[in-house]
Amino acid sequence: MVKVLSRSVRSLACLLLLVALLSPTTAAAQNANAQALGLVRDGMDAYSNLDLDTAKDKLDQALNMAGQIDKSTLARIYISIGVLQIGGFTDNAKGQRNFMIALCLDSTIMVDPLLSTPEIDIVFTMAKKQAGPAQCPQLLASIGAGGPGPGPGPGPGPGPVGPVPQCGVHSPPTAQKQKHELPLYLELNPQMRGLAARLVLKFAFDGSPENPYPDFLSN
Repeated sequence: MVKVLSRSVRSLACLLLLVALLSPTTAAAQNANAQALGLVRDGMDAYSNLDLDTAKDKLDQALNMAGQIDKSTLARIYISIGVLQIGGFTDNAKGQRNFMIALCLDSTIMVDPLLSTPEIDIVFTMAKKQAGPAQCPQLLASIGAGGPGPGPGPGPGPGPVGPVPQCGVHSPPTAQKQKHELPLYLELNPQMRGLAARLVLKFAFDGSPENPYPDFLSN
């Protein structure tokens, strides 16, 4: 009876020691995740307020914590960077690549509905179709993150991510007087027609005397 009790005491002591050793590590990881997500939150708040430089700085700070956080948190950072690149810097190709990295890290990740636009939705849909076992190993290796992406297993990558199809180039007409009606004719790239559910137009006045509001932006 004494020997059994002694073994139980030793087992309990070992268990308590293990918990004591693991607890600081677990707490540190949780704190790092919370800190990184706080930076993401601040960055996307800045993005919503059109402060793109601050948004980029906050997301860069969060990305610098990559070695301290879990893959789910890292995926959220890459999704946010993709939103900033598409919605803020109009770089769809980089945005798609970062969406794909996020999906390779966490196949369940989604864009925050409050930050999404039709264009962001289209790019995310295209990224989701391509973020599979053929692409993920190459993408994760490019950011120093290991592990296969979603799917049955890793495979050879087909090369760099191709550019997202653009809607076309618009050549502005000769300047016209204020309040003069201007007809617009648009033709979508055939690759975009099956994906586009709604078209958003953005325009800005040129700052001429007839158009004294150069910073005005509408859609």
